[in-house]
Amino acid sequence: MVPTAYCFYNWTNLIDNPEQYDTPKLKELIPEPFHSLGKKSLQKVREGIKQGSDPIWSRFYSEIKPFKEEYFPVNFRRALEKGIKIVAAVDGGVSGAAYVPHGQLYKELELYVDNGMNEFQAIQTATKNPAELLGIEKEVGSVEVGKVGDLVVLDDNPLEIISNVKNINCVIKGGIIAYKSKGGKYK
Repeated sequence: MVPTAYCFYNWTNLIDNPEQYDTPKLKELIPEPFHSLGKKSLQKVREGIKQGSDPIWSRFYSEIKPFKEEYFPVNFRRALEKGIKIVAAVDGGVSGAAYVPHGQLYKELELYVDNGMNEFQAIQTATKNPAELLGIEKEVGSVEVGKVGDLVVLDDNPLEIISNVKNINCVIKGGIIAYKSKGGKYK
C-alpha cells in the first residue's frame, strides 16, 4: 500500500491557506512562469469550490477533507493491524511540487507515526519495503554485507523522533560522500 497521505493533507492545506503557496521555498522550487501559473490555477480552484461553479474540484475537495480527517487514520491503522506492507511515497513529481515540495518525505513518515506506526516501521517504509516491492531487496533496502553501500548519515536519531530523518549530515553513494551538510554535527 502506498498511501501518499501528505499529498492530500497538503493539498487541502493549500486550498484553505493559499498564502502558503508564496513561501520562499516554493518560489525557489517552482521557477517562473510555472509558479505564477500554479498560483492562478490554485485561485481558480478555490473560487470554483467557494462558488460551487466547479463541480469536479468541489466534489474532490469535499471528498478529500474527510479522507484526511477520518478515513486515512482509520484505514491506515486497519492496514497496520492486518500486516499490509506500506511503502512511503509522496506522489508529488514536478506538477505536484506545490503540494509536496522536494525534501518533504519526512512529513509522510510523520503521518505514519502519528497514526500508529512506530519509528522503525516508518523508516522501513522508505528503505526496506520499497526494495522488496521492486524485487531488489538482495541489492538495496538495508545495510548488509554484499549490498550496495549507499547511505544517508543523520545528525539525530530518527528512532527517537521520526522528524530527525530530515537532519541529513551526509549522503554516501557508492562509497563516496556525494553530499555533506555545512552545519552537520559530525565532521
